[in-house]
Amino acid sequence: MNGSVLFLRSLSCYLVVLVHVIAIGFNKTSGFEWVVINFFDSAARCAVPVFLMISGFLWGGRKNDLYFIFNRFKKFFIVGLFWVPFYGFFGELTWLDGFSYHLWYFYFLFVLISCAPLLFFLGESFGFFRSSLFLGAISYALFFFFPDERIIFLGVDFYVIPFYFTYFMIGAYFFRSGFGFLSYRMSAFLAIISFLCIFLLTWFFSWRAGHPVEFFYRYHSPFVFLYSVCLFRCFVELHPLPNGRVTQLVAECSLGVYLVHYFVLTVIRGFSILPLASIFEFFSTMLMSVVIIWLMRKNYFLKALT
Repeated sequence: MNGSVLFLRSLSCYLVVLVHVIAIGFNKTSGFEWVVINFFDSAARCAVPVFLMISGFLWGGRKNDLYFIFNRFKKFFIVGLFWVPFYGFFGELTWLDGFSYHLWYFYFLFVLISCAPLLFFLGESFGFFRSSLFLGAISYALFFFFPDERIIFLGVDFYVIPFYFTYFMIGAYFFRSGFGFLSYRMSAFLAIISFLCIFLLTWFFSWRAGHPVEFFYRYHSPFVFLYSVCLFRCFVELHPLPNGRVTQLVAECSLGVYLVHYFVLTVIRGFSILPLASIFEFFSTMLMSVVIIWLMRKNYFLKALT
């Protein structure tokens, strides 16, 4: 894994934790505090799309490597045998909601792995960029023509799945074809503009509606798409990047951190009585999650669960 992708994976891991830390405040706060939360939430909305583009970028050279796909499926199956019952049991013991929903991305990875051969077939036959646009168009068509018939199962919105595939295919396209059509300066400019659109439009329409409006920061939002793709393009060719030992550790533990951090955050949140609680929650959740996964990876058997 090259240094840029390593840095992006680590950064996305931080941003996923940040989104979950400030999620409660997004729906419960108002005034200047809400504006600050909206700012950081808008900035962190690229986390999941970047993870998907990293997957496409890393898989881009494998084509239809069925052995690799089978091994990834087996790995996630073993991981799920522990974490799915864990969150199911823990959710029953608490008064907090969201434990089953937290694993939606993990469930989606099974869908992605299962569909990977078909996605690569489309990419090889029609081009990865064209295929990505086609899949995105399918997602928008579903929302436009069947807005009241959405299917959400295990936290996964089936209408958005084609758009998640779009991010994956964009990553594979960048690996295969490079970034010639999108210059670094143009990418940086578009990333800043699209981020400001997410932040300002969410603020304006939420202020007008009198409650938080989530439309502009959804993963299938055009602004989130443009922000994520341009940010990915900016970082993936930026050298040198600060890939110290901490960055490498977080990148290696990213799946485990994603799986455990919601549990850690829930425990920590019960003790967050300090001012600036969100800052405390973010850094303590990130630190404890990395330490837990790092210790688990020291054990031969527990490592398979991370």
